[in-house]
Amino acid sequence: MDASTAHPDAFELPAMAPGKDTAESADRAAAEAAEAAAGVGPSLAHVNGQLVRGGYAAALAFVCGLWGFVSMGVDGELWEGWPQATCMPDDCFCEAPRLNTLIRQPANTWSNLAFVVVALYVLSLGRYGRTFRSSPPPSPLFAKMSVCFAVGCVIEGMGSFFYHQSLTYAGQWFDNLGMYLALSAFALYELSVLGVFSHRVYVQLYVLVNCLFGYMIWVYPDMRRYNFALLLVGTVGSIAV
Repeated sequence: MDASTAHPDAFELPAMAPGKDTAESADRAAAEAAEAAAGVGPSLAHVNGQLVRGGYAAALAFVCGLWGFVSMGVDGELWEGWPQATCMPDDCFCEAPRLNTLIRQPANTWSNLAFVVVALYVLSLGRYGRTFRSSPPPSPLFAKMSVCFAVGCVIEGMGSFFYHQSLTYAGQWFDNLGMYLALSAFALYELSVLGVFSHRVYVQLYVLVNCLFGYMIWVYPDMRRYNFALLLVGTVGSIAV
């Protein structure tokens, strides 16, 4: 049927403009394709999923274990037999220790769970290191840095929780190691961006450097603040370059 014989009421529906959902779906598909091309999509999604589940499981297990100790009425002198933190007995970070209790510094202890929340946010909502879907896809280096930073935050949160709960030397070590893990993720990222080393060895260097830091803060605890200050200054300086 040609136009001259078409029914007078016949008409063609105008093309509908793409809606917001359609545009978001297109943006998401394009971003995922770019991530796949960069080699960070599926593998990093898998790593993030595993880390998020592991982080939730570790946090839940720790809190449930602590509640179990409390509910069983563990002797408040539990920590007395452990090597004590170097701040003991009366120089422990703005909160007087409650001796003969399971949690020696309640405020300092429970507030450290905020680090775990930040880590899970970076892993689960950051979408491979991005906060918003409209952000450009991350490079493999940025994705690795995001995961390492989140791991550092989890260890810092749980390690500092244990430290302020017990005020033991072991807790102090975990507390300090978590700070190094989180900050060194940024420091090594900036060094790699500056071309000091390839992004392909970023994770290996991250592990090696923090093994060295872990050894130093265990054997030479009095140097931990100076070493951390040097790491902080170096990180800020590399960002400013």
